[in-house]
Amino acid sequence: MGAFLGRATYVKTREAGRIVSVAVVVAIGVNTEGQREVLGLKVGASEADPFWTEFRKNLNRRGLRGVKPVAKVMEDEDPEKAPSHNDSPAL
Repeated sequence: MGAFLGRATYVKTREAGRIVSVAVVVAIGVNTEGQREVLGLKVGASEADPFWTEFRKNLNRRGLRGVKPVAKVMEDEDPEKAPSHNDSPAL
C-alpha cells in the first residue's frame, strides 16, 4: 500500500475555555485496488518534528512498513519553502 503524509491542517478548538489552533494530520493510503484509505489521524499543538515522529511510529506499530513520507506542495506554494519530512526515517 502506498501512503501519503501531507502537511497539517490547522483548525480551531476549545481548550480550557479558550479557542486555540491545533494541527491535524491524516495519513492516506492507496490499496492494491486503487482505493484510498485513511490509515491514521493525529491532532497536536503543532507539526514539529516530535509530532511527526510519534505519528509515524504509531503507524509502524499498527503495521505500516516500507513507505516514505512526503510533504504535499500546494499549486500556489513555493516548493523551496514547503516543509519536507523526508529527512526522517521511512515508515
